[in-house]
Amino acid sequence: MGMFDTFITKDHNGATVELQSKKFTNVLNYWKIGDILREGVDFQVLYKCAELREDGELAFHSNVTSMVFYIVIVDDIYVDSSCTLVAEDSTEHEISNSILQYIRALQDHWSDTEVKYQRLLELHNQSYSLAKYQQNRILRLIKTIDHSLEQPKYTDASGIKSIGELLEYVANYLDGIHNLEGYEDHSKLDLSRYAL
Repeated sequence: MGMFDTFITKDHNGATVELQSKKFTNVLNYWKIGDILREGVDFQVLYKCAELREDGELAFHSNVTSMVFYIVIVDDIYVDSSCTLVAEDSTEHEISNSILQYIRALQDHWSDTEVKYQRLLELHNQSYSLAKYQQNRILRLIKTIDHSLEQPKYTDASGIKSIGELLEYVANYLDGIHNLEGYEDHSKLDLSRYAL
């Protein structure tokens, strides 16, 4: 089994696919488009062949190739990914030539400085928008906490001395203002897909 890193991409139908790689630090990093690898890569195209089985699942360790995934890294940033389908009657030689041609086309496309910097700017703007959104959510939470501390029935908050106590207080406060029937227990949510 061993250690690996994972690139998050989409297949030909738009479904999320995790592509495992041993090309980099192999410390179980998860990279999605826009993430910085911190691996010292100027430009690289990675590819991985897969078989789309009849049950709709992907098999990556198979002699049959029905699709090829491509990962593009520019200036240490995961900038793009794509997926191509392979004709059923393709020979190994035809598949190899097709992969090589596609990689060369990606290299030509990304060698254009304008294309590269336009994409990097777009990814930067998306990251900035997400950071701004998260900052606004944190500010709203702080205002909610401040407001709740002003309420007479929550005067026990004056004894909070640590972050852990504050988080416990907020959790108890939120449990108190929500109807627990049908209320989702957020402590059981899998947040790993949001990790940066």
